[in-house]
Amino acid sequence: MIISISLALMIAGILLVILNRTDIPEIPIYLGSGLLLSLLVSLAQSRGIVSHEFIEAEIMREIALLGLSILIFYNTSGMLLDPKRSTAIDSFKTSLWMSIVSFAGITGLSLYFGFNSLESLLFGVTGSVGSTLLDSGLVKEEARKNHIYGWITEDIDFYDDLFGIVVLTLILASVGGIVPFTGLLVSLVLILSALVLRDYFSRIIMKITGGENELVLLSGIATLISIVWITESTGVSALAGIYAAGLMLVNTELGFRVRERFTAVKDFFTALSFISIGYLLTLPGMRYIGAVTGLVLFASVIRPLFSTQVLRLQGYDLRTSFMASVQSSQISEIVVVGALLLAPLTESPVFETVAIGFATTTLIAHLVEDREQYIFDKIFSQYDLDSEKSYVPNDIENHVILAGYDWKTKDLEKVVDNDVIVADYSLERIQDAEEKDLPHVLADLHSDEAWEKLEVEKASVIVSAIDDSKLVHKIEGLDVEAEKIVLTSDSDEVRDELREMLSEALK
Repeated sequence: MIISISLALMIAGILLVILNRTDIPEIPIYLGSGLLLSLLVSLAQSRGIVSHEFIEAEIMREIALLGLSILIFYNTSGMLLDPKRSTAIDSFKTSLWMSIVSFAGITGLSLYFGFNSLESLLFGVTGSVGSTLLDSGLVKEEARKNHIYGWITEDIDFYDDLFGIVVLTLILASVGGIVPFTGLLVSLVLILSALVLRDYFSRIIMKITGGENELVLLSGIATLISIVWITESTGVSALAGIYAAGLMLVNTELGFRVRERFTAVKDFFTALSFISIGYLLTLPGMRYIGAVTGLVLFASVIRPLFSTQVLRLQGYDLRTSFMASVQSSQISEIVVVGALLLAPLTESPVFETVAIGFATTTLIAHLVEDREQYIFDKIFSQYDLDSEKSYVPNDIENHVILAGYDWKTKDLEKVVDNDVIVADYSLERIQDAEEKDLPHVLADLHSDEAWEKLEVEKASVIVSAIDDSKLVHKIEGLDVEAEKIVLTSDSDEVRDELREMLSEALK
C-alpha cells in the first residue's frame, strides 16, 4: 500500500510539473493521477506483475474519507460566523429558498427519469448544496474586509452546509437501518452544542495547553477524532461529527492556532484523498453521464443565476448579487463524503456520478475565477445602474473623487476640507455614502460616462484602492489635471498610506 501511495504521489508530482503552466487547478490533477494509477495497476494486474490485492479499494475509500474529513474540518473551522451581520437573515432566506426548491426539483426530476429513490435524493442534495472550495480563501478575505458579497457568500455557505449535513444524515440513517429522527437529533445536538460551547472550549484548551504549538495542534486533532467517535458510537454518520468538530473551533483563538499549524497536514491528506477518489472512479453508464451533465449545468449555471435573482428580490444590487452567487457554483465536498459513505451500501454508481460532477464543477469554477466581471457584462449587457442613486451638486469643483468606497477608503472624507464624491458600483456602499450626505455616483468606473458624472475635469484629486488592473489603467490614462492616488495593496497599512498621501496632495 505504501508503494502504491508513493507511486500515486510521484504521478501527481509529474503531472503538476508538466501542467504547471496550463493554470489547471490541483484537484483535477490529483483526480487524474488517481485515474492514471488505476489504469497502470489494472495493466500490471492483467500481466501478472502485481496481485489483485496490490491496492485494495476499501483502503483507498478510507483514505479518501480521511482526507475529505480533514478538509471539511479545516474549512469549517475557518468560517466567520456573525449573526449580527446585516446579510445574515437575507442569506438565510436565500439559502433556504434555493436549497428547498433545488432539492425538491432535482429529486423530482430524477425520479421522473427513472432513478431510484436513493439516487434521486442524493442528486437532490448534490444540486442544492453549493461550495466555495476553490475560492474559499478569496471569500474569507472579502468577508474580513467587510465586502457585502463576501459576507453573503460565507453566510450562504454555512446554511448550505447545514442543509446538506441534515439531509445526508437522514439519508444515511435510513439506509443504515437507523431511525432517521434519531440521526437528525444527534446531529443537531452536536452542531448546536459546538456553536454554543466553542468559546468556553477554546479558553479551557488554551489554558490547559498553555498555547504550546504541538499541544494546540494535537488538541485540534483530538477534537475531530472525539466528536466523530461520538457520532459513530451512536450509530450516526460521521459526517455530522466532522462538521460539528469544525464548528467547535469557529471564531476562536484555538481555531486560529489549529488552522495555522494544520495547513500542511490538510494539504497532504487532501492530495491523497483526491488521488484515492480518482483511483476509485469508473465511468458510469449513459444514464448517469446524463445525470452528471444535468448536475454540472445546474450547479455551475442555473443555480447561480436563480440565486442572483433571489438576492435581487431582497434589495441587493445586481452586481453584488451575481458576485455572491457565482462563488458557490461548485458541487460541495460534503456531498462527495456522503456519496463515499453510501457507496458500500448500494450497487448504484452514485459515488462516481457525484465525484465526476464535483471534479467538473471545480474545473469550471477555476476557469470562471477572476473572470466574473467579464461574464457579468456578457450576461447582463443591458444592465444600467440606477441613475436615481446618483447625486452631484452642480457647482462642485476642486473636489476629491473616492473611486471605490470600501474599508480602505471609507471615512477619508473626514481628513479633508474639500468636497468629496463617492463613486462605486455597489448599491450598498452608495447607500452608505448617501446616509452620510456625501455626493455620490452609482456607476461602473470602467466607463467614460461615470467619470463625466463625477466632473473629473474639475476634480483636484482622484483616490482609488481597488485592486483591478484595468481600472488602474483607466484612471492613469485620464487626461485631467487632478492628482491621482492609486494603491492596489490589500494590507492593513493601506488606509494610513491613503490618508497621508491625500493630505500631502491637498497641501
